[in-house]
Amino acid sequence: MKIAITGHTKGIGKTIYDYFEKNNEVYGFSRSNGFDISNMLNRKSIADTVKDFDIFVNNAYSNYDDSQLEMLKEMYSAWQGTNKIIINISTRYTNADNKYSQTKKELTEFCESNIYNSLYILNIGPGLIDTDRVKNISGKKMSTDEIVTVIKFALNNIGKFKIHNITFGL
Repeated sequence: MKIAITGHTKGIGKTIYDYFEKNNEVYGFSRSNGFDISNMLNRKSIADTVKDFDIFVNNAYSNYDDSQLEMLKEMYSAWQGTNKIIINISTRYTNADNKYSQTKKELTEFCESNIYNSLYILNIGPGLIDTDRVKNISGKKMSTDEIVTVIKFALNNIGKFKIHNITFGL
């Protein structure tokens, strides 16, 4: 399979990239290799590059703007009417009164409003994951490997059922 992932060099994205890389052709798109999703032209370039791929992991979050949502919409538009898979990384913290939570809530709402199409969107909403982004937040944190466990479960069961939205945490 051909798989693309945004934000593939650190945290959740790196763990997902490393998992898929073992048995698939995987391409990563991050600021470190010239792909900043806050740039509209970069989003369009990513969508054009991955038009023939099988799975797109929408993981990169650009600090407190709607770039991740715009990337999701770009891929949804490019792949609408296909049997491809978009895996969207959101959060379970969507009710807080801050830009991060509100942006992630919009991501989740977009995914939920488009679940009845041939294009399969899996929206993952984890709790605190042990990454640099939340290193200053106290509390129990899950490992990035737990995201991969959820992805594996969802993908391994597509023939039986489809999980469209899963929220979990400690």
